[in-house]
Amino acid sequence: MGTTWSVKLISEESVEESDLQIGIQAVLDNVDSKMSNWVSSSDVSEFNMAGSGCWAVSPETLEVVALSQSISALSDGLFDATLEPLIELWGFGAEFRSDQIPEGEAVQQNLAMVGYQKLRINEGELCKDVDELFLNLSATAKGYAVDLTMEYLASLGYHDILVEVGGEIRGLGLNRNGEFWRVGIESPLDGLMSGAIQEEVSLENQALATSGDYRNYFMHEGVRYSHIIDARTGYPVPQELASVTVRHDSSAWADGWATALLAMGAEEGLRLAEQQRLAVYLILRTDTGFEVKTSSVW
Repeated sequence: MGTTWSVKLISEESVEESDLQIGIQAVLDNVDSKMSNWVSSSDVSEFNMAGSGCWAVSPETLEVVALSQSISALSDGLFDATLEPLIELWGFGAEFRSDQIPEGEAVQQNLAMVGYQKLRINEGELCKDVDELFLNLSATAKGYAVDLTMEYLASLGYHDILVEVGGEIRGLGLNRNGEFWRVGIESPLDGLMSGAIQEEVSLENQALATSGDYRNYFMHEGVRYSHIIDARTGYPVPQELASVTVRHDSSAWADGWATALLAMGAEEGLRLAEQQRLAVYLILRTDTGFEVKTSSVW
């Protein structure tokens, strides 16, 4: 998945860490082998190389696609797992290229290739309506991997667990102090990891995911362009919203919702969060610093 993972757990009995690590890695490798855009034999890579039509993929891949499609429909398409051509066009793909301003004609050509409506699940197969459709599940697969890892560890009899994959986190039970696991929401300072914490959060058997534009962006003629692409226009989303954190029972859903709400912007995203009863923490940029807004169930 191009990232790191960590697991903390509390056990009254001795734990053979090497065996546990092998088991956890196997769970993560299974997700990666099916949903990675970097593994040529994965479901996603083979689907992307195939032409239009319906193709057999694993139940796990279908589950993540179905979840992604649900969030796409609920967000009016602002979350879209088929945006990769536009992400590459704007220089936010495999090789980051700053100051990448494409021609309007190129944006429109790539926009015609994308759209979650062109992606379907039919009788256990994954279907695409156009040859060029390119699937990328990176906004939900990490969260899904966290959920599967938690299920694996719980099946072994552990009750107090904290799982993190690439920043997506889920807690179960209590920490060594007998309290719910506590994690930090990072302050969205531009550039590399700052380590500054905006807020501490207690995870009562829940997951936490954050999506932000403060690392993957570039400036051009005084305008900020982030990697969050508007599926309706093909251009980066202009907004004051710096990061969105979602707390949810499922890490996969938290992961996807955080990306969707960031793309929607503060006002529209908060409105949808209230409709869906989502626990959401928004950090906005202002002339005087950061402003925090939360949904009513946060």
